[in-house]
Amino acid sequence: MTENLIEIIIKEESPNSHVTCSRCWKQFQCVKYLNNHLRRVHKITASNKISRIICPLCEEKKEFQTFRLLQSHLDCDHGIMVEFEVIEFLNIQDYETWKEEHRIKTAYAVRNVKKRSDFKEIHYYCNRSNLHGYTPNYKIRRPKSQGSIKINGTCPSRLASYLYDNGMVTVKYWKTHAGHKEELRCQHLSAYEKKVLVQKLKSGLTTDMILADVRNTKDSNIQRIHLINKDDLYNLKKKHNIKSKEISSHKNMDKYYDAQVDYICNTLKSLKSHSKAQAVNKILPILQELEANNDQPTSGS
Repeated sequence: MTENLIEIIIKEESPNSHVTCSRCWKQFQCVKYLNNHLRRVHKITASNKISRIICPLCEEKKEFQTFRLLQSHLDCDHGIMVEFEVIEFLNIQDYETWKEEHRIKTAYAVRNVKKRSDFKEIHYYCNRSNLHGYTPNYKIRRPKSQGSIKINGTCPSRLASYLYDNGMVTVKYWKTHAGHKEELRCQHLSAYEKKVLVQKLKSGLTTDMILADVRNTKDSNIQRIHLINKDDLYNLKKKHNIKSKEISSHKNMDKYYDAQVDYICNTLKSLKSHSKAQAVNKILPILQELEANNDQPTSGS
């Protein structure tokens, strides 16, 4: 039995129910569960299932049931051959180093994780892909100022990592991207970059000081960290439970002042490297006055 049309009905008044079967009106939390229900209960063939894999290049937005069919379409109709390789690592440390060097965690997002009998399977999809399948009416949000990083389709680039119990790791890597350009603003911050920013926040530096410090360290090799904004820092403060009132009344004042000095030193280095000698000269009298005060003997000594 086949069905020519599968309808997704979004209930605005019921935010806990995402999609509804148009045949029996049973409600499901996501499209995946609805597809399973249609296949098992209503015997609807796979060719009529709701697909989330959409060509990112076709104007008519052709849909495909598998990535293999998408790759074949990209090759035949668009002349794009998706490069594929299998990489094996002897231990998890080499695997993590490789991911850091290739910025896997910054350009990809974990799609699903499966635990097998003797290994764990992790799938990463390009974070530019739009795999939601639909947009619930009750989740309409104000558009982002710079626009969404999601493309109107599915990028073929992805990874499948197999972490075995003996420590070895095998990675299937589809390297070719399609439907978008490489943009720094669309990447996530790396683990190291997040760690650096969290340390600055915990030390007592204000948001404006951190942003200025990051801008001052920018050179010809621009990284994702140089594009951070107040929203990025707010999210880090929220995730690590760093509250503003704790920063303003920092108990370890020595640590706070050390962070302030580091900030000033980095600013001076930046001014010097940009030949802003006149700006540095304005600060020298203040430094000389501080030095003179430190050299004066305290009362009673």
